[in-house]
Amino acid sequence: GGGGAAPGSMEASFTVRPPDGGNSAEDDEAYDVPACAAWVPTDAVKLLAGYVSSRITVFDVTRRIQVLDLLAPTATQSHSSSPRIAGYSEAAVTSICCPLLGQTVATGHADNVARLLDLVSGRFVMTFGEHQDSVTSVCIDPSTGHGLITGSHDGTVRSFDLRTGRCWQQLRLHRRKYGEAVHCVHQVGRLLATAGADG
Repeated sequence: GGGGAAPGSMEASFTVRPPDGGNSAEDDEAYDVPACAAWVPTDAVKLLAGYVSSRITVFDVTRRIQVLDLLAPTATQSHSSSPRIAGYSEAAVTSICCPLLGQTVATGHADNVARLLDLVSGRFVMTFGEHQDSVTSVCIDPSTGHGLITGSHDGTVRSFDLRTGRCWQQLRLHRRKYGEAVHCVHQVGRLLATAGADG
């Protein structure tokens, strides 16, 4: 019997938005839905979460407090096929990658871009915007620490050099199926693994 969270754990609750959708910023915050989460390897008591509202938060799970809260800026041009529902931001967070070293985190977004977030300053420091649809997966190559791999519903996987911000490779690896293409990317050294809607 008994309910509640185990000692040292956190609980979260989710609420479904009413059919009328609501319009106020207060409504958006009340119905914010997490889309992804990752532990921060350089500080194992911190959990990073990304939300459909474009909110990114860092929680200190031992103290049970939020230590960072920011909204991703919206890209100027978005031609994403992602659904537009109440509380869903054009810059909704779709994926997070926290590398083993450093305090820089990669995030993927529904507004067709990936962003680099500096956890020390709490600011976005770089934007990668060459995709034609939602960036669904991001991976910082752990073998070098300076390669960013992005996957998108446009069917492409792109490789960026974090030192220059330039895309140095684009591969069309998956075909669209039901409005989706690349679901997941992962790279270690010269090995790249992807998963997509086309099987």
